[in-house]
Amino acid sequence: MPADLRVVLDGRDAVHVGKPHGLKWAPPMETRMTGAIKIIRDDPKADEKRFHPAVLVHPVTGRRSIYVNPIYVTQLDCMTEDESRPILDRLRAHCIRPEFFCRFRWTAGTIAVWDNYSTLHYAVNDYAGFRRLMYRATFSGRPIAVWPG
Repeated sequence: MPADLRVVLDGRDAVHVGKPHGLKWAPPMETRMTGAIKIIRDDPKADEKRFHPAVLVHPVTGRRSIYVNPIYVTQLDCMTEDESRPILDRLRAHCIRPEFFCRFRWTAGTIAVWDNYSTLHYAVNDYAGFRRLMYRATFSGRPIAVWPG
């Protein structure tokens, strides 16, 4: 991450809200997604601001990661939304660089495993008309690496 962004984020919280599930940021009714994804809307509690560190330290690896979601983060603490926007836009542009992508073609029997602590999720809604079955497994304890051979 660029050094100037590190300075801005260190020790700062990001302000998270539940848009587009609340009232303030709900999209117009005619543009709301239907079909494959069911989303609860118009919940006033979703508009409440929640403060989380903008940078997290991974509990196992010690590596730092950005905890700023482009959908839910509206601003950085001690800054207005307008002051925060250029910084958040730069962070998003940094996070979605192609060298950080992992995209693969799903086939029958495919299993994907990732470290949820340090992954920016972006599900492409390209499965309309197809059955999509997902199971989530959550592990506890300290992970260990097992190498073949």
